[in-house]
Amino acid sequence: MFSNGRQGVVVAQRPPLAFVLCDFQNQDTLSNNENDVAILNTRIAIQVSNSLIGKTVNYFGRVVDVKKDGSVTDCLESVLTEPPFTQRDIFTPIPQVKDISLINSPFLTGTAMIDALAPIGRGQNMLLVGEEGLGQREILLGAIKTQIREMKSRSSQGITCIYALTTLDNKERAYVIENLQRAGLLDHIILVTTRDHHQHPDSPQTDAAAYAESVAVAATGMFKSWPISRY
Repeated sequence: MFSNGRQGVVVAQRPPLAFVLCDFQNQDTLSNNENDVAILNTRIAIQVSNSLIGKTVNYFGRVVDVKKDGSVTDCLESVLTEPPFTQRDIFTPIPQVKDISLINSPFLTGTAMIDALAPIGRGQNMLLVGEEGLGQREILLGAIKTQIREMKSRSSQGITCIYALTTLDNKERAYVIENLQRAGLLDHIILVTTRDHHQHPDSPQTDAAAYAESVAVAATGMFKSWPISRY
């Protein structure tokens, strides 16, 4: 909390330093006196609701509008609170083993080689690594499509699919969203994305804030802690 009432998110701490991601561009009104800054004993939280499905939000959970060129602008739509909703903390502590549920059901990706030879369990953490151009994104889109199909065809609860788009490039953002639209997936997922950081492309502060926001977007998109009742 700054002296003028503005707030930021601590994304890393190296005492006595704290790296803070601010939700504003101009720093001229901020004091350089360290006594004018307070570290609060709270975690920033966002409101999570079924209303977010089919929406694009930033790491605060606020709805944003993505143009065809990939640029991002704030949306006039208010924070969605359609019941049931809950407060979801960002940067939650890593759960202990005793708090993790038993993994006993499969998570289907729709890719036969993965489902047969390297099956993934629901609730399992998986990392897909490979060089550019090997089709990682296509595998991901196929997995989302499979989960949406499973949700529609079964009476059991399915998986909430959240796509955390951490890219800082407008063209790549537009490309990903176009692919999601072409695949018919955009209306069935929650898309979390960075803001538009091309207003001051030569500013090192802007670069640092953009990379910090990528970390925050990834944390917001962690699907394990999104308790949404729909699927």
